[in-house]
Amino acid sequence: MTKAFLPQMKERNQGHIVTIASALGLNFTLSCRITKTTIAQLKEIQSLIPPLEPLYTVQQSMKAILGEQEMICIPRIMYIPFIARTLLPWEANVVMYRFMGGDKCMLPFIKNAETKTSNVKGLLGIL
Repeated sequence: MTKAFLPQMKERNQGHIVTIASALGLNFTLSCRITKTTIAQLKEIQSLIPPLEPLYTVQQSMKAILGEQEMICIPRIMYIPFIARTLLPWEANVVMYRFMGGDKCMLPFIKNAETKTSNVKGLLGIL
């Protein structure tokens, strides 16, 4: 989606991209050098916090966009991993990354790709 709208945004020299990401997705989002608002959540602790209310989330997102706030974390506890990343030593960040599931976050995609590859190979074997 960003690729589709980015040329017009550059041409007009304005625009805003909203990224909804897990806390692990912040690294990618922060590497972008365009105006954006990131809404972060952490799947691994969702059982400890209540689900986000859609209206509240939209209201906070719009407030951040209109105020040109680069990042909001909903709920606010999500600021902790972001701040800790800059304050803690590398080893502590690795521990936190693993606790949050960063070392396993791509496994569903890998499994899905392997399943698709197996299916294609199976179909090719039939033909």
